[in-house]
Amino acid sequence: GQSVTAIAPIDYESFCLFVRRGGVGGAVAALAAAAASAAAAATAAAASKKRKRQEEKGTKFKPSMVARTPEHGEPVASKVASHDLWILVTVDKFDPNTKKVVVVDEHVDQDGPPSDPNELRGRRYYVDREHVLLMPLPKDAPNIKHEIGSTVMAMYPDTTTFYPATVTESGIMEGERCCTVQFFDDEDETGIIPSRLVPNRFITVR
Repeated sequence: GQSVTAIAPIDYESFCLFVRRGGVGGAVAALAAAAASAAAAATAAAASKKRKRQEEKGTKFKPSMVARTPEHGEPVASKVASHDLWILVTVDKFDPNTKKVVVVDEHVDQDGPPSDPNELRGRRYYVDREHVLLMPLPKDAPNIKHEIGSTVMAMYPDTTTFYPATVTESGIMEGERCCTVQFFDDEDETGIIPSRLVPNRFITVR
């Protein structure tokens, strides 16, 4: 008689049971199931390799990436008060002569309509350039890889406040290039510092 050669590993007892119940039809079904399982495993392995290649292709973060002139409308982290609190604001204007930056907290309602229709709405602050931290440009953020163990300023999840943190992982997560970080002084009740996920677009350096 003709012999049947398996094209992928399957459980021998299950294979024999298929054959006993359905004869040749059972054998064909078993082989088809094994082939489908092998194909699915190969597809998953290829996708995993592709993700790894994408992560390895990232460009190492350099301070020069955020050393530029603040532009109108771009989100930045700014120290808007005397205490060391950095929040997410939007640049309105930058005066290169005085090195002053007008930033707007658009999360705070402004009283009355703006005098200029192009003026950003919200609470306005006049801060020194050194108190403004630029984020990577949208075109750069998806390609940046932050070095593991490096110290960054990252926006705490579900807030608009930035705190210093240590990068514990960098890669593509939830479809976006992100970092997992451990924020300074963020211990829980057991003394453990949790790792938190922050998109690259909300990570910068001081």
